[in-house]
Amino acid sequence: MEIIGRLDDVYTFTGFVITPYVGVIPYPYEFRTNPEEVAYIITLPYTYLKEVNPAEEIVQNDGRLQKMQSIHYNGDRIWGATSRILLQFQRIIENGRGS
Repeated sequence: MEIIGRLDDVYTFTGFVITPYVGVIPYPYEFRTNPEEVAYIITLPYTYLKEVNPAEEIVQNDGRLQKMQSIHYNGDRIWGATSRILLQFQRIIENGRGS
């Protein structure tokens, strides 16, 4: 695996900070996950991410309503920090910047 970049820190609704990195992984690669934390892996093609129109949702967090973007793919809903990381990545690839 080769790390090729770092994205901006992402703050979760639950108070955690995620520092995402972008890397190249040789194909095929057998991912091993912790089943207590990861139910399954979603393989999202970049071509889909490039064309996606994120859904805008309202979620309740600590009694407050907040807007959030989510991505729907093959029956899965990708939301929260994961959605924000993917959309930041897409903006950087397409525009050369994250914001």
